[in-house]
Amino acid sequence: MPATVIVLCQTLIISWFEFENLGVNSVIEIDVILDSDFRLTHHNQSITNDVSLSWTSIPGNFSTAQSIHNPLSTERYYDPLSNVNVYSTGDSARIRIPALPDTGFAPGKVTPLPIQSDNQTYGDLNGLHVEIPKLGLSVPLVSVPQSEQGWDLTWLWNQAGWLEGTAYPSWYGNTVITGHAYLSNGLPGPFVDLGTLSWGDEIILYAQGLKYTYQVRIRELVSADDLSILDHKDQDWLTLFTCKEYSEVLDKYLWRQVVQAVLIDVEQLD
Repeated sequence: MPATVIVLCQTLIISWFEFENLGVNSVIEIDVILDSDFRLTHHNQSITNDVSLSWTSIPGNFSTAQSIHNPLSTERYYDPLSNVNVYSTGDSARIRIPALPDTGFAPGKVTPLPIQSDNQTYGDLNGLHVEIPKLGLSVPLVSVPQSEQGWDLTWLWNQAGWLEGTAYPSWYGNTVITGHAYLSNGLPGPFVDLGTLSWGDEIILYAQGLKYTYQVRIRELVSADDLSILDHKDQDWLTLFTCKEYSEVLDKYLWRQVVQAVLIDVEQLD
């Protein structure tokens, strides 16, 4: 089943001279790898993939009329530009590209918020809170429900949010916590300075009458579609992240600032 590939600007034409296994279903599969920098270099954040398929069951060129009595007596095949040769089949599918949730609003301006529905309500974690001494920060921790679209942090305000589906706070595994870089009123949020933390800085979790002390081991910037920061860990880790580097052109943040810390001590509180 030989194929010919022709590239015209951004159009890719693939032609097969013949198909084997006649009489059975054939599948044409095309794998596409998108440019990872597309979202950073295009203002209109959409990609359209138009595909058309034309075929004929007779080898050779039969595009001209086969009868002097009927100028339309050509081999029937699908031609997307023809109003006569409309023998075709089609299907469609929609996919969602998973991404880390947005954790910040546009700095310096007010962003109106929609009304929060009941299924978007954040859960009460019975007084759990996070403290970061270097940042002079102590914020309550709530749980953020996970839906098919991911996690919605729109109404998180000045709290920290534990992403449901990751390890429960203080349990073994990877507990992922996020907070806004900038609030909907345009002012700095609780995690705006998260990127100033470095190796050895402490992050403290207060839970069930215990003080869990973690030390920073990793600080990095990742893209919004880098889900590796959600990966499971064999020890008790905290992963904190927030938005970083707002783009006025794209009206979104380009990166996620990530800090990961490992548990080093547990202390009973009086």
